Amino acid sequence: MNTSPRRTRLQGKQALALAQAAATPSLLNTNTTTSDSNNIITTTTITPIPSSSSSSNNPQQEITLLPAHLTQKHTGLTRKSHTLLQRKQALLRSQNTTAHSLATTASTSHFPLPPQSQHAIQATLVFAQQSAGTAVCIHSSPSGAWLLTCSHCVAETREEWELELETQRTAREKGKGKYAEGGQGGKIHWLLFADGRVVGARCVAWDGRRDLALLRVVTAQVDESSSPFSDGEGGKKKSTFIAFPAVAIAEGSPKTGAKLVCVGHPGSEDLEADVEGVKTGYDMLHLSEGRYRGCAPGQDVHDNEEIGALMHDCWTYWGHSGAPLLERDTGMLVGLHSSWDDTTGMRRGVALEAIRAFLDEIRGESSG
Repeated sequence: MNTSPRRTRLQGKQALALAQAAATPSLLNTNTTTSDSNNIITTTTITPIPSSSSSSNNPQQEITLLPAHLTQKHTGLTRKSHTLLQRKQALLRSQNTTAHSLATTASTSHFPLPPQSQHAIQATLVFAQQSAGTAVCIHSSPSGAWLLTCSHCVAETREEWELELETQRTAREKGKGKYAEGGQGGKIHWLLFADGRVVGARCVAWDGRRDLALLRVVTAQVDESSSPFSDGEGGKKKSTFIAFPAVAIAEGSPKTGAKLVCVGHPGSEDLEADVEGVKTGYDMLHLSEGRYRGCAPGQDVHDNEEIGALMHDCWTYWGHSGAPLLERDTGMLVGLHSSWDDTTGMRRGVALEAIRAFLDEIRGESSG
C-alpha cells in the first residue's frame, strides 16, 4: 500500500538531527511513565482529565496570561518563528479571509452550517511553527484546557519524543529559560485558535501507535480588561479560569455515509512541487465537507502508525494532520484526520474508538 508521507522537509531535517543526537548512549527519562500495554507515554505529574460527567473535585489549573502584543520574550521563539506566529495571527484575524468567516459566522456561500458546527470550528487550532499541523480543544473548565492532535504533529517517533522530554527535563533542572517554568511536561508548543488567539501548551501524553497526543494549555493571550486574573508569584499574571471553545466528543461512531466537516490548516508550501518554495495559496484554515466511509477492513482501529484506520473523503492537504472530523449536523468530534492513501485517494484518520480509549487510559493512569 502506498501511503502519504506525513513528514515535511523541515520535520525531516529535525528528525535527522534528533537521530544523530540519539546515536550517543540512550537517555532514560525519569519524568515520564510508559505503559507497555498501550504505548502511551505521559508525564508523571499529569493532571486528571475530566470526563464528560466530571465533578468540581478536579484541582484548578492556573494559566499564565499573555499580553495583547506578544514579543519574543513571551514566546521564547527564534525571530523567524516568532514572525511566522505573528503572520499567522494576522491572517486568522483578517476579515478578508475565509478563516475569519468560519470563526465568526460558520457560514459562507458554499457552507451554510448549523450553529453546532460554528462552535466546533472556533475550537480548532493551528500550530505556529513552519511545519503546519492542526489541533482541537476537547475540554475547557477550571480544571484545565486540553488539546487533541496527532502524535506525529508533536514528535514523529517515540525516540524523538523521549529525547525531547529528556532535553527539557535537563534544562528545567538547570533553570534555563522558559523550560524552568510550569513543572513537568516538556517544551511549550505554540498554537492559535481560529480567531487568532495565541496559546502555549505542553504535551502530557503521546501515543505513537494510535497517532494521538494530548496537550494542556499553560499560557494564553487574553484581553485583561475583560478576563479575570490575579497576580501570581514574581508579578506574573495568572488566571483562575479562562474559557476556550471546545468540541464535544461523540458517544458512538457515525453511520457509514454520514456527512462530515473537516477543519484543517493546509501548509503554505507545495510539497508536491519539484522545487522548494512554491506556495499553495491556501487559506490559514480550510473547511471541507465529505462523508464518513467507515474503517479499513482488517485494520486494527488502534493502529494508525503507518496510516489511519478511519476512512473519509473530505478534502485535506499536508498540515491537516490533527484536524477534527465533525458530524456536520451536530458538530461532535468523531475522529481526527491523519493521512491518506495515495493509491486510492481515500483520506484516513484516527477513529473515535481509538480517541475514546486513549483518553480513558490516561484518566485511569491519572487517578491510579
